[in-house]
Amino acid sequence: MNRICLIFSFLGLLFRFCAEDFGEPEYEICVIQNRSEEAIWVFDYMWMEDYNEDSMILTPYEVFNYFDPSWMRKIENGKSFDEWIPTMEEMETGFNLQLLIFKESTRNRYTDDELVENDIYDYRYILSLEDLKACDFTVTYTGQSVRDTD
Repeated sequence: MNRICLIFSFLGLLFRFCAEDFGEPEYEICVIQNRSEEAIWVFDYMWMEDYNEDSMILTPYEVFNYFDPSWMRKIENGKSFDEWIPTMEEMETGFNLQLLIFKESTRNRYTDDELVENDIYDYRYILSLEDLKACDFTVTYTGQSVRDTD
């Protein structure tokens, strides 16, 4: 029993020593609010902008073909969701958060294949850490759509 306690104590000290050397990741809570008139589906993704930026723009194709669409979060109107965003020193420049939003009516109107084939989504946010700080880590979707500007 004493050996087990000694091992766990040693592992705890080792972990603390390593965390001090490499810096513990810091996180901020990003609140994603839905202020539209209907439920929305949100898919979030972080990427480093220096890494082939054009290929890293999130589209329905990536959501439904590369990732698991069940990772999308449904947010009812008037509700919000808390997302943990890393804010380590190294990540302060070069990393962005993308949010791809589908209204419930869009998901009901089109099949997943149609969303992919026609690049249909309602809104996309691309936010740097600086953008998130400027909005106090609160992103509010009010119902606008990229199709509203056509």
